[in-house]
Amino acid sequence: FKQKTAYEIRPRDWSSDVCSSDLVVSKEEVFKQVSAELAPREKGLLTAETPAQATARLLQIARTLGAAENPPVEIRGSELNPIRPLGDAYGEASVTVQVECHMDQLVNIMAAVQTQPEWIATHDLRVLSANAKDKTVSARLTITGVVPRRLVPEKPKTGGPAL
Repeated sequence: FKQKTAYEIRPRDWSSDVCSSDLVVSKEEVFKQVSAELAPREKGLLTAETPAQATARLLQIARTLGAAENPPVEIRGSELNPIRPLGDAYGEASVTVQVECHMDQLVNIMAAVQTQPEWIATHDLRVLSANAKDKTVSARLTITGVVPRRLVPEKPKTGGPAL
């Protein structure tokens, strides 16, 4: 007995009880199953309706983490960076904050970033200066977070050849 390969099977060999509506239902079931499996995995995405809301959420997280320090770390300046593509399905929001604090507070904030329920991370750290008398540092810290692809701005389409 020789088993046929997929290339050897002809349509007339197929069972007559398989119809296109069965295939559509099957595709819908697969889509529902995949969506259900994906939902818990995407709980860490920054939820926002607009790019501005996503970056504002990152800034809010940075302020909350600074305020939790003793004494509280004040954010002295911030830059809301544009959202960039991150692979094919996601985007990356980022915010840069400037703080002046003790070194242990800076380390605490960076560690606390990693414990947040959102998918965020420290992307860049630049220590700008230090004050030996107060034992403080001035630093710029960039925090990034993963957002749905729909928040990534479309690149402007370039036109055809100039006339």
